[in-house]
Amino acid sequence: MPNIALLTVTHDPQGKNIRLFKELKNELEDIYEELFLTVSEESSIELIKQIENSKFAIKIIPKKGAAEARREVVNFGLNGDSVFYHYCDFDRLLTWGKNHLQELKKIVSTLPNHDYLILGRTERVLNTHPPEWIETEKITNKVCSLELGLDVDITAGACSFSRKAANTSINTRLKE
Repeated sequence: MPNIALLTVTHDPQGKNIRLFKELKNELEDIYEELFLTVSEESSIELIKQIENSKFAIKIIPKKGAAEARREVVNFGLNGDSVFYHYCDFDRLLTWGKNHLQELKKIVSTLPNHDYLILGRTERVLNTHPPEWIETEKITNKVCSLELGLDVDITAGACSFSRKAANTSINTRLKE
């Protein structure tokens, strides 16, 4: 099976994810060949120490928003050796692992079947979010769904892609 890397981002000043990260660290290290995380410089020092004492490659970045952090972690991860990548927001990944670890493992095992895959949420997961998030995200999801001609949950904070797809995207962006 081809190498699969995890790409993830966090901004966690209060260290809310420390306990769950400690619980799932070994599982995550077993699921992925490589693990890359960008963490905001404003995040908890204790969280950063916990991550530094794991197999995660960590890059501390200025807090400039989620989109910037996501671009940073993709660029960071492409320096590795993996052929496929699973991007997932850190808090979502930890919640997924805590509540549905076997489902996470199964999804990750199927990622090499796709050059790009949007990993949306089930109704079960979506309904765990505050109503204002659900309603706001419905708008973006509707626009993207209409544009793509598919029903997608683009706001879920998770996708997978191949190195080939990433390089194609980067090369296309550079030509523009």
